[in-house]
Amino acid sequence: MNKQDLDTPCIVVDQDKLKDNIARVQRLADEAGIALRPHVKTHKTPQIAGMQLNAGAVGIAVAKLGEAEAMADGGIGPILIAYPIVGKTKLERLMRLASRAEVTVAVDSLEAASGISEAALKAGIVIEVWIEIDPGYGRTGVQPGAALSLLGHELRTLKGIRVTGVLVFAGQSYDEDSDDGRARIAMREAAIASEAADTLRDMGFPIESVSAGSTPVSRFASAMKGVTEMRSGTYVFGDLTQVKAEAMSLEQCALTVLVTVVSRPRRTEPSSMQGPRCSLRTERIHRSARGEDL
Repeated sequence: MNKQDLDTPCIVVDQDKLKDNIARVQRLADEAGIALRPHVKTHKTPQIAGMQLNAGAVGIAVAKLGEAEAMADGGIGPILIAYPIVGKTKLERLMRLASRAEVTVAVDSLEAASGISEAALKAGIVIEVWIEIDPGYGRTGVQPGAALSLLGHELRTLKGIRVTGVLVFAGQSYDEDSDDGRARIAMREAAIASEAADTLRDMGFPIESVSAGSTPVSRFASAMKGVTEMRSGTYVFGDLTQVKAEAMSLEQCALTVLVTVVSRPRRTEPSSMQGPRCSLRTERIHRSARGEDL
């Protein structure tokens, strides 16, 4: 089908650019000697997740339980749910998911871990959990240092869970306006994660995974000492935020929105309509000054 035959508005994905983006970030991880566990909340598509796994990814990360269920339905795994699961209904869903898929869950509090522990004991299974550490972003995650040590001591008494990793997300990298700044954030993020892992290992936890990273700092993966995997996600499609962060070029963005211009106030397009106006690159196609339908 020719894209000009499509009804609009619609999303258009350039498959060649998509494949190139998947290969490029996988190569960055391989060159750094760390694993890639892409976050799939950008595309939410099992077929694309399968492409990432086939390219060398060790698993996927998701933002919520529903995404994990959809990915498992599509045969995708192992799955990291990079967000605490809280509440009776969601914990019951988590246990059902864990009975058919390899699932790890992030926790950052005794309350979240206790809920998973109780549900797992009732289900007769053991759930792997990773402790999320706040590297200064202030969204989720236990504070490093004394607060982490206290949480570690509290989790040692829980049955039904097994603490095997730590994860961090330095979302402040999105606000940084220089490569030097982004590199500093990446190294600091890695240092906090690595130190947290060592703290937990000293307490007897078998910490195997140290997970960090995002698309804006993926270029600095080689400098992220102590990290075993990165969780970049937006790179598959790209957007203007990543272009601004110099993580990719506009030409590498694989997703556009095809639209139809149905009206114009004058024959010459005003400057205010030129160029992209949102996080997705908008493709504006005109056949004539009359604004004919595409």
